[in-house]
Amino acid sequence: MIKSNFQIIKLNVKKTKNKKGWLIPFHFLNSKNKDNQLPIKVKRIFMIGGVKKGDIRGEHALFKTNQVIVVLKGKVILELDNGKDKKKILLQSPQKAILVKSLIWRTLRILEDDTLILVFCDREHNEKDYIRDYENFVQQVREKIY
Repeated sequence: MIKSNFQIIKLNVKKTKNKKGWLIPFHFLNSKNKDNQLPIKVKRIFMIGGVKKGDIRGEHALFKTNQVIVVLKGKVILELDNGKDKKKILLQSPQKAILVKSLIWRTLRILEDDTLILVFCDREHNEKDYIRDYENFVQQVREKIY
């Protein structure tokens, strides 16, 4: 049986709007403001942009890092795989964020040109944390479970 790390947490992000546009604040774990509070202690933030429709990003898993993924502009199909089960999620609004835990294979399929993706991580970048070969990923998951 696969561990609960495949649990997908959807964050329904609140935004405020007025005649000048909208604002979505993200609050960190130690914030007193609980609206849009990220479920991880953020150590790194990065953005993915300059992509074209049909591009694929991700195609890896992480041993220890948990990530919150938000599409700021455009559309993405986020494919998640725990080595046994797979799930596809359409992300097309910054009002929906997904927590992707460690040991989940993630693939982002870009559906629109100029899509912009924001990712919050609970660890600093470390190349040794990445599993870039799918078969190796499946083997790693099985070793952790059995």
